[in-house]
Amino acid sequence: MASAPTGLSSAVEMDLPPLPIKDKDGPALPAPLPRSLQKFYEGEPLALGITQILTGLFQISFGILLQEVGQGVSFGSPALSMNLPVWSGALYTISGILSVITACRPRSSLVKGGLVLNIICAFVAGIAGIVYLVTIVFHALALVLVRCTPQRPKCDTAKHHVFAFSLGIFLLFLFFSMLQFCVSISASAFGCKTLRQKDTVKEPVVVYQSVPVRENADISSQTLYPSADQKAVCPTNAENGGQHSQESSQDMNL
Repeated sequence: MASAPTGLSSAVEMDLPPLPIKDKDGPALPAPLPRSLQKFYEGEPLALGITQILTGLFQISFGILLQEVGQGVSFGSPALSMNLPVWSGALYTISGILSVITACRPRSSLVKGGLVLNIICAFVAGIAGIVYLVTIVFHALALVLVRCTPQRPKCDTAKHHVFAFSLGIFLLFLFFSMLQFCVSISASAFGCKTLRQKDTVKEPVVVYQSVPVRENADISSQTLYPSADQKAVCPTNAENGGQHSQESSQDMNL
């Protein structure tokens, strides 16, 4: 008779994608994320991507507006001469869209592409901040020179308003460039941490415990051959039959 295997047996750890854990009384629980994805989602890539998209769209729209305003009035600035708000805003928007896509469907190739774009955006945002600072100084000096005073009754009112409007816009550009620099540095840092982590996931170890044969034999022996205590509590059919026969013989004698 072959005996059942005794002792403990454990499942082998395999580097497989995690499976959903099913609960007895409810729906399937979410599977644990790999370490790389945990590091990636700690950086809030979706929020950072949306911030980059809004920053880029703002710079593109107001950059085009400043270009149109500047054509009507003869004035120039370092940022507008390079068309910096438009192409830098387009770069920020592309980087933000890639971050949102990576947050929805994370892949190694998308994370690497986002890391490269964020490094480029951080470099561009730093340079743009310096250019915007120089442009703000330029517009502040020009605003002082073209302002209307009682000593200058023939001042150019249109040019004064254009410089005042553009000065406020470039102050916003400077703020958003610093914001974009911080966002790009943060996204790049979490992207590096994600790529440095291992992509493998260790499955939980499942332990199966078998019932020894000796316990089965003890259960069967107790069923077939009850003990004295069990006999006292539950008499057998033979004993019950003997008692009934003795009672019937006594009735006949009477």
